[in-house]
Amino acid sequence: MIRQSIASNSNKNIARRFYILPAIVLLVGLCLSINAEISQRAEDSKKVELALKNAVEKFESQVTERLIFYSYGLRSIDSLISAVGKENFDHQAVQSFARSRDFQTEFPGVRGFGFIQNVRAEDLDAFVANNQAMRPDGVFNVKHLSPNHEHLFIIRDILPESKNASAIGLNIGSEERRRDAAIESSARNEVTITSPITLVQADQSIKQGFLILLPFLEPETAPSLRNTWGWSYAPIVIDEVIDSIDTVDDNLILSISHQSNTDESLFYQSGAITDQTGSYNYHSDAPIFGKNWRFEAHTSTPFVNSIKQAPYSAFLKF
Repeated sequence: MIRQSIASNSNKNIARRFYILPAIVLLVGLCLSINAEISQRAEDSKKVELALKNAVEKFESQVTERLIFYSYGLRSIDSLISAVGKENFDHQAVQSFARSRDFQTEFPGVRGFGFIQNVRAEDLDAFVANNQAMRPDGVFNVKHLSPNHEHLFIIRDILPESKNASAIGLNIGSEERRRDAAIESSARNEVTITSPITLVQADQSIKQGFLILLPFLEPETAPSLRNTWGWSYAPIVIDEVIDSIDTVDDNLILSISHQSNTDESLFYQSGAITDQTGSYNYHSDAPIFGKNWRFEAHTSTPFVNSIKQAPYSAFLKF
């Protein structure tokens, strides 16, 4: 009986081992599989985050470099004034200069280049009469965007005029965002950009336009509005700027917003953010001619899927 009992217990132990060992193997395999899945998801997340970061940095660099490139056009106007002298920098001088340059071919994405004159109230009538006399059609009228005429910063010339005719004679000093940027650029004596505005020559692009301004100071004077004779300037529409550059993956939703102490103003977005938009996003802030812009990207499902299939090393910068 004792031997039978021992044999029976031995058989039970063998049976237990028979069932337990596969269970342990299965459990270990399951744990390894779960761990591998967790590791893969972590690696996929890192790849997506790094790809997003690289994409935003590329987008920011392209837009920033294009805007800096436009500032060279402003400086060519500034150089022209210095070369011919204020007294000879008139409508005819601008037109002669225009015939020697093709600004829109040289500077793709820009609306044009022009000059804004700082006019004293007591000189306004003479300024208008002088510009009427210089123009072949004899037409030059000052236009205001608000009843505030304290500052007279009047667009005198713009190239090409055919595309920007509605801006001729506009007093940018009558509108807060344009006026503030002009005064700021005079104080800093640097290229300055407005907050988002609606250009009069592109009024369908609501709050997607900007003026880039460079002050022309009276010789040997300190930077100030009083000492500013005028500004060379360029009007731009952000969609046209971005259309002129080689942007990143179409599967990303790219956006740019203007950041200030009082508000955040979104002025560009390449697509709609919906429930189908991926959960990943990345942003970077950059100083742009005295303002702060935020460049941001959101993923789409096709973007995330394409990134997961690529090796991690493909997104590293060396």
